[in-house]
Amino acid sequence: MHKPALILFSLLSLLDVNALGVKLQQSDYFETRTGGFVPNTENKTIVYAITLLVNTPPPVGSVLEFRFQNPLRKSKPLLKDIYLEAEQEEIRVISDPVWGLRNGNSYQIEAILYESEAKKNRLSVHKQTLLFRVLEKYFNQYIKPWYQGKKG
Repeated sequence: MHKPALILFSLLSLLDVNALGVKLQQSDYFETRTGGFVPNTENKTIVYAITLLVNTPPPVGSVLEFRFQNPLRKSKPLLKDIYLEAEQEEIRVISDPVWGLRNGNSYQIEAILYESEAKKNRLSVHKQTLLFRVLEKYFNQYIKPWYQGKKG
């Protein structure tokens, strides 16, 4: 992929999701700041990327479990745990590679806040919908040749 096209794709994917017709969500503890999909042309993958602002500091020792929708297996999301630090103002998370995304489809991210690493006491759930949409011309030219049909 040419660098200008990569930059364009990344900018389109990480724009304020409001500009793409997706509402930024707020929950008890968090607010979505940015979200999107980022390609890695070297290893031919795409990942979720999301940034949350901390509105209310969660308890010390709490864990935030991210569940990224897996288009190939909806019942088996991609998981990533973040161990929260005191006075953390922002949380940035990138998923493992995601396969099966379809241009124009929406995908869900859930961030579940647990009181501790044991994950017994759920404190809050933050949900965000992201739209995977790339101009057809760029999608067909730069993404589809190496991404579509891969199973990961």
